[in-house]
Amino acid sequence: MPGLGCTEEIATILKLPKVALPALEQGMDGLEPAAARRNESPKRSAEEGPKLRALVLCDLAESYVASREIEEGCRLIGEALPLGFEMGSDRVLRRFGEIRKELAPSKDARAVRDLDDRLIDIIWPGSEGT
Repeated sequence: MPGLGCTEEIATILKLPKVALPALEQGMDGLEPAAARRNESPKRSAEEGPKLRALVLCDLAESYVASREIEEGCRLIGEALPLGFEMGSDRVLRRFGEIRKELAPSKDARAVRDLDDRLIDIIWPGSEGT
């Protein structure tokens, strides 16, 4: 991954947010939001563009959830979710599901309920959330 190393990924997997978060935040600096790249040349691979951004957002979200910062974790995974659907990325959508399971103990938190509503809106556009 350009600009990212395996330390962040390993720290995320091992639930070590104090190690993962600073490195992931630094790695995000070089990854622009998808909207900024819409007019770029198609030479860039999905792994270097929006998909990489979505995967790093997933890692960030997971690390924030592990550090009990539920609102920030939900905000970040909510940013990755539409990218995953737009690209049809099984990997991003699988990561969303894993992180959402980790949020189960906080299911009544407003941020988690809002995330669930956002998921429903993406799956069934125009529907009313819970």
